Amino acid sequence: MGPVAALAKAHPKALRMDLPGGTLLPGFIEGHAHVGSLGALSREVDVAGFDNLPETLGRIREWAAAHPEGWLQGRGWDPIDARTTPGAAGMVAGITVMGW
Repeated sequence: MGPVAALAKAHPKALRMDLPGGTLLPGFIEGHAHVGSLGALSREVDVAGFDNLPETLGRIREWAAAHPEGWLQGRGWDPIDARTTPGAAGMVAGITVMGW
């Protein structure tokens, strides 16, 4: 903010717009957290960054052994990073992880 002449001199390539009767608001970035969701993340196995199914299943096995109660929920699987989807064999392997 400041005198128009000083701003124009400091920023000669800036686009100037007159908005008679209009309002110009800066771009607001409102940072916040969904606290409930943050807590839920601790109850899910994070498999982000694994680029193959055997490593991913290994991480799931480790997490399942440390958290034997309740549902097994995960997040972060990216078939693009892994260059594959689990398919039927992967699903069977995943079920085996849980001892079913």
